[in-house]
Amino acid sequence: MSVPLRVEIEDTNPQAFQLVLAYIYTDRIHPCRLHTQQELSCIEVTSLMMDVYRLAQKVEIGNQKL
Repeated sequence: MSVPLRVEIEDTNPQAFQLVLAYIYTDRIHPCRLHTQQELSCIEVTSLMMDVYRLAQKVEIGNQKL
């Protein structure tokens, strides 16, 4: 019987994590297409994208050298 793996990333915005995970699979980020019922303001989208950037840096996405 397999045991589910749980990974915790401290100080992470769940919406930012959702966007980073979508980016991993699609190579695109659509901050206005979150699966939430609320509509985000420009300030909220900017703040969310800053959280996405911090999370991407934390998990080293986009740091590959060509």
